[in-house]
Amino acid sequence: RSPVPLDQIPKTVRNAVLAMEDARFYDHPGIDAVGIARALWVDRISNDRLECGSTLTQQLAKQVFLTPEKSWRRKINEALLAIDIEKNFTKDQIFELYANQMYLGHGAYGVEAASQAYFHHSAAKLSPTEAAHLASVLPSPRHWSVTHPGSYVQRRVGWIVGQMGYGSHQPDAEPEPDIPDDLLQQIDADDGVAASAESALSPAAAAVHDETGASQTL
Repeated sequence: RSPVPLDQIPKTVRNAVLAMEDARFYDHPGIDAVGIARALWVDRISNDRLECGSTLTQQLAKQVFLTPEKSWRRKINEALLAIDIEKNFTKDQIFELYANQMYLGHGAYGVEAASQAYFHHSAAKLSPTEAAHLASVLPSPRHWSVTHPGSYVQRRVGWIVGQMGYGSHQPDAEPEPDIPDDLLQQIDADDGVAASAESALSPAAAAVHDETGASQTL
């Protein structure tokens, strides 16, 4: 892990991460009513999978404070903590914490460590395509690879690049992985367990704990 300040994280990284994880990040107060409504609808029609609908701030709250349990109780705690984080940090500070906390596979935590590991240069030099490759594996970095992308990751990279405004045509709908829901659910659980375990050691976790006053994993 090699934390870097926001001024050393290029806008290409911010644009790629927000395209992937939270396009309305700068417009919501920590929770996104549009995203929640969409997640509730998916839950209703699928019956068996608790969709996230999580903002980037909620993801930070989950990584720092919460267990990976899939339940509405945890989701409520996550939302309340996200609102508290938004009261104590600016949007740019939250993004900086997230960018230095996010897991990007192969032991690389944070954008600087991942950039050095995968592209052999600093995060400040990441191209739009390189940034899109990093962002593409965020949903499940232990199962999707930056260095050996399958067809799904390659489709997702192309979609992210389009969302960032590059390319000659409007991007299609966000690609979905071609794997069964029960396996996807297990992948989500595995990633959540590992991310929660690592967060206790991170500078981001310490900063959020100090500012919000929260001190327990719920």
